[in-house]
Amino acid sequence: MALQGTLDTFALPDVLRLLATTHKTGRLRVNGDRGSGSLWVEEGQLAASELIVPGAPDDSLINSLFHLLRFKRGSFIFEAGALAPAGLTPNEIEPMLDEAETMLVEWRSIEAVVPSLDAWLTLRPELTGSMVKIDNDRWRIIAAIGSGRSVGSVGEALGLEELPALRGVKEIVELGLVAVGEAAPRGAEGNLAVNGAAPAAPAAELAENGEIADLRSQWDEPEAGEWEEPAPA
Repeated sequence: MALQGTLDTFALPDVLRLLATTHKTGRLRVNGDRGSGSLWVEEGQLAASELIVPGAPDDSLINSLFHLLRFKRGSFIFEAGALAPAGLTPNEIEPMLDEAETMLVEWRSIEAVVPSLDAWLTLRPELTGSMVKIDNDRWRIIAAIGSGRSVGSVGEALGLEELPALRGVKEIVELGLVAVGEAAPRGAEGNLAVNGAAPAAPAAELAENGEIADLRSQWDEPEAGEWEEPAPA
């Protein structure tokens, strides 16, 4: 009898641990609310993966596992005996699960602040505190947002994958510098997911043509890397 079921009754980590402890070989197919994917195991070790999830890179076992763990609803079936593509080195399942589950915990904390790559970002007109210190990595994100942009578009402009892009945006949102909306306003430009417009210039180009300097001048900046809210009149 084939091993199969739904993710709400048999969580994916439990399925993988079962395959590991019983030293199974085969292909675990997963279909869910975010897409689909497969994980191949050899003698209970994770050997290969395939991921079909919009916007998700299929470039490593750990990334594939992380995205499959994010499925909230779905089903799975294990095809015993199916062999992984040749030439790949199997990995112990438990350490990879630990890493993917750590990524999942971080992603859930990010999701509470920045719900998706489609969320629309705008700079706040005023700081929530008297001063904020900005390092170079965070400034690049702020410069990429400009007058408004989706999280996904910011990530593309800076060459960041989903989790690093969401992580960086969460940090500047928590600093009180950026507001997060559900979607782009009608007619907004620069949101690739909404209207297919060309991406805004990367932060490096903005620095070259002086746009970053212009944006910085909108705040009273007593020292490099610090913003200070003007005293009330």
